[in-house]
Amino acid sequence: MLNNFGLRQRELLTLLMEQRHGLTVDELVKRLDVTRTAVNQHLQALEPRGYVAKGELVKTKGRPGYRYILTPQGIDLFPKQYAWFAGLLLGLLKNQVGAEAMRETLAGLGIQVAKGLMTEMSGGGFNARLEGVVAVMQQLGYTASVESSEEGEGVIRAHNCVYHDLAQEHNEVCQFDIALLSNLLGAEVEQQSCMAHGDDCCRFCAKKQIT
Repeated sequence: MLNNFGLRQRELLTLLMEQRHGLTVDELVKRLDVTRTAVNQHLQALEPRGYVAKGELVKTKGRPGYRYILTPQGIDLFPKQYAWFAGLLLGLLKNQVGAEAMRETLAGLGIQVAKGLMTEMSGGGFNARLEGVVAVMQQLGYTASVESSEEGEGVIRAHNCVYHDLAQEHNEVCQFDIALLSNLLGAEVEQQSCMAHGDDCCRFCAKKQIT
């Protein structure tokens, strides 16, 4: 987030966002009204972190210099409205097909995503698959852990929801998680608690291994 940066660095990043072809050090000096040394210090702080990068080499009356451009990681620092837009799409889908068909659609999406993630699952028994699913969930942004495991059964606890606001408005979204985990585990999964409903975590119980 831009708020994590000082004023001058925010101004520099904003200039590069507005000038997507990039700006040279001299151009940044002029627009920011600071010294060349200050601009170089900011660039040296931002470049190793992957927020800015050298672009094309520009010939000037003096020494040639690079244009500095904003990287995709730098662009991601700026506010986005993914959740708002996704909420609009889900609302439109529900109005068009109804809540039950929406749940079926999201479950189908979970199955499709699971197929693409199966290669990341390690072999082994049911407990190994539980750990593999937790690893996949963490890659997707969850803070998750195996809460308990027995022969052919287990409980996964998610301490956060990656689309909490959406799930509060459209609880059908949880069908995506259930279908995803069920297909990754090869087990019937029941959601026992949900943060969107006020619980302290989302808890998924794999109750019966599918043979």
